[in-house]
Amino acid sequence: MTAKSRYTLRLWLALALSLLAPYATALPVSTQWSFEIAVQKNAPTPDAMSKAVVSAASLFGSVTVGSGQDIGEVDKLGYSFSTKISATPLLSHVFNNMSILRQSNGRFIKGVAQTTRFSEKRGRSGELLMVTNAAAKRYEFSKAGVPTGTKPLAIPACDLASAPYAFLGKPVPMKPAFLAISDGRSITQVSLLPSSEKLKLEGQPINAIRLSGNSSAGPFDLWLRAEDGYPVRMRVGLGSKYGATIDQIAKSIPAKLVLF
Repeated sequence: MTAKSRYTLRLWLALALSLLAPYATALPVSTQWSFEIAVQKNAPTPDAMSKAVVSAASLFGSVTVGSGQDIGEVDKLGYSFSTKISATPLLSHVFNNMSILRQSNGRFIKGVAQTTRFSEKRGRSGELLMVTNAAAKRYEFSKAGVPTGTKPLAIPACDLASAPYAFLGKPVPMKPAFLAISDGRSITQVSLLPSSEKLKLEGQPINAIRLSGNSSAGPFDLWLRAEDGYPVRMRVGLGSKYGATIDQIAKSIPAKLVLF
């Protein structure tokens, strides 16, 4: 190879690296979760199998009802997540052989997460879908392809798949924060207050920031690793129908990530 050829090759390599640079800061998402349910005393029990869950949760404090995995990535511009949740045999009987597949894609608007498309397929039920229609300035909802309603696009909203990662790659909030979250049916707004806590994951201590608030469905809590905002736990109220909360607890997460 001549000197001129080597020089030309170096120029091409430099150009290629410069083009790839904006994409080199994506943060990988890979989380294994355990899901536990806790039920309030004297909670409503709509059927016999739900009563079994209530009784077990009341006796033991909480019952493990499933496991899940998140795969995806976050960068300065947006995010993409795929979530798969598998139920334990007990919950499968309670909720008609439940399994959940979620897909979330979104962007950041001034650092705030906004989902552009979120889908959830739960068991044999029709797929729930939320799409952001920026031109019409609204969120559009459907089930099994049939429109179910809209909400005005007044504030950026994330979803159940992306909510744990809404602060990933940014300094963890140390002042009151805010999240709007969609479950594919509607949007819930939550004001969050931060506090410091010590947690353990795989036997190792973690400095965490807990963001706590309440929505119309009940309590909402999100625990983030203080170093990089990676989620280690999320607790969500299920509403008055069950009088219960789902506790999403990380079993494994990546090592500390470098912030953008």
